[in-house]
Amino acid sequence: MANNKADLTKLGDMDAVYGVVFNLGSLLGRILFEPIETQSRVQFSKIASHKLTYDSNPSPQRLHEFKSKWSEAASSLSFRLRALLQISGIIVSLGPAYSWLLIHILYQSKYSSTDAPYVLQWYCVYVLLMACNGMLEAFRDAVASPHDLATWLTGLMVGTCVMSSVVAYYIVPEYGSVGIVWANSINLLLRIIFSAYFIVYRGVQPRGVRRGALETLRDSLPHVNVVFCLVVAGITATLASPGNLEGAGLWEHGTHVGIGVVCGVAILATIWFHDITLREEILSVLKTILPSRLTRLWGSRKSS
Repeated sequence: MANNKADLTKLGDMDAVYGVVFNLGSLLGRILFEPIETQSRVQFSKIASHKLTYDSNPSPQRLHEFKSKWSEAASSLSFRLRALLQISGIIVSLGPAYSWLLIHILYQSKYSSTDAPYVLQWYCVYVLLMACNGMLEAFRDAVASPHDLATWLTGLMVGTCVMSSVVAYYIVPEYGSVGIVWANSINLLLRIIFSAYFIVYRGVQPRGVRRGALETLRDSLPHVNVVFCLVVAGITATLASPGNLEGAGLWEHGTHVGIGVVCGVAILATIWFHDITLREEILSVLKTILPSRLTRLWGSRKSS
């Protein structure tokens, strides 16, 4: 009886810890990733509206429209996926070093003294996989033929779910909350591999476009210098992190946060310098927003 109570208590603690981490991660997903993925699905669906005519001996006009939609969607995939990988890369780089501090600020020592910070460290990796998987699946569904959607996708997705369930069966009882994150991460990784393979080798794409599926996925990867900066910043933040800051003074907390700010600024500066498309997009948005804001501000001052 005592062992049963202990097992129930352990199970309850595991559920509570995972619930805390999952709520934090899902909040980030709803705020950042979900709107981008929804917009991408809408844009990628334009390929689906033209690919059937391409499959069935299309007219030159239809073929031109399909090529145009494909090129537009491929450029959008490269830009958005690369942006999401860089954003989630920052989370993977700096998140583990500041997981304890975040949990402690939000939930105090009730959860910062548990496995929640350690689980959150691994959940940062899950966030990266989640961002990559959502974008690839949106594009995969757009370039898949109706036959493949009904057969290949259904069968292989069921296979990945079964495989991840088997992994979870052996991992979760042994490793608890972090085992759940590992099992879910393996599931996402399998889905990412399958989606990338499907886009390159099974997806419907027009001949004669400037960039094919493989080139599109290659362009989606961050610049090598950005990856290097992420790795160096992550190592620096981890080595400089004292780990558990409970009972530490203001100086220790300030130093810890300051190192993270410096690393974050270095990463953002590297991304700004090397990701020309992202930089131009941000500048374009600023040029659109700032003049109207300044005009309204100037008008309100003159009227007053």
